[in-house]
Amino acid sequence: MPDRGKTIEDLKQLAKDDWILHFNDTDVKETAKAALALLKEQEPVKPEESGLVPDMYYCGICGAEMLNTGDGYRPDFCPYCGRAVKWCE
Repeated sequence: MPDRGKTIEDLKQLAKDDWILHFNDTDVKETAKAALALLKEQEPVKPEESGLVPDMYYCGICGAEMLNTGDGYRPDFCPYCGRAVKWCE
């Protein structure tokens, strides 16, 4: 997993006008890959149905239980790992 702090600092440097003095093509490519990996980690996850208990779902990342009460309430985020949940309509 990429180092979040280092990636942010590298992106700040790349945003400056004189970035070409400090970075070569390989550095730019590696920073872009790290930034994309960090963004991918923030994408919402689709919950998995229990199959045994109605309205019971599991986080697609950590497996935590999430209840879809059917009355309009369903969590927007996993209560354990904090990942955003992408519910299918």
